[in-house]
Amino acid sequence: MEFTVAQAGGYIEGRVAGLGMREAGDEGHFFIFQGDLEEIDESERAMGWDTYHVNIDDEETNYGGIVRCVMDRESLRIEFSPEAADALDTSELSLALELTDAELSEAARYLRMILLSGRASEHPELLISGIE
Repeated sequence: MEFTVAQAGGYIEGRVAGLGMREAGDEGHFFIFQGDLEEIDESERAMGWDTYHVNIDDEETNYGGIVRCVMDRESLRIEFSPEAADALDTSELSLALELTDAELSEAARYLRMILLSGRASEHPELLISGIE
């Protein structure tokens, strides 16, 4: 899946950190990462909810499953595991970034926070370059 991100923003609501990215226009694609900032309890662990959450267009969703995430000033590329690719209906997101410096910085900060939260075995290879 490919699209150009025209808006991005991070947030913290209670114990959850999130990062949303959206294509320009009301009908465009969007992508949301969420991660838990607090210790995961046993019931969440048993359900497989002890890692970050990925949502595409409010339709496809998955916990974990990002193998590699590469971000620079112009693009964000996300590769999914075969299991996540089945759940999300795509093996990869290739996003062009048309964001301000502040949005890029915020997006990079939230990506690190979210994708490195939860179960260590689900942490992806995360490469962020050229963004402060």
